[in-house]
Amino acid sequence: MKRRRCCRTASSDWRAADNILIFPEGTRTRYGHPLTLQRGAANIAVRAGCDLRVVHITCSQRMLDKQSRWYQIPPVKPLFTVRVQTRIDSQSFCESNPDAQPLAARRLTRHLQQALVPPEQVRRKPVWIH
Repeated sequence: MKRRRCCRTASSDWRAADNILIFPEGTRTRYGHPLTLQRGAANIAVRAGCDLRVVHITCSQRMLDKQSRWYQIPPVKPLFTVRVQTRIDSQSFCESNPDAQPLAARRLTRHLQQALVPPEQVRRKPVWIH
């Protein structure tokens, strides 16, 4: 119930031309683990009918991840890189049937996963040759 109310509030804010910043992983990332996204951002976008813009933030130093404490300062000054990508039309993942919104959110989440993870960091399953 709390998630639905949050989704409705975010959707109405988004429709009111406010910007919303959502971290689709749902938490800080774990160093050395693949990025796993939650569907909240995609659900809000699909239900509100709004575009998304992926902003990819990387840091030269390991800090502020799930295993670190906020007061653990790296020995070298960190350099943040912000890469703003093109707009994504959330409605292009939808069908004309409003009951298909959960499927559209899953499709959009998959697309966001591909947009956020650089190709060189995608963990591929090993191919076994017999």
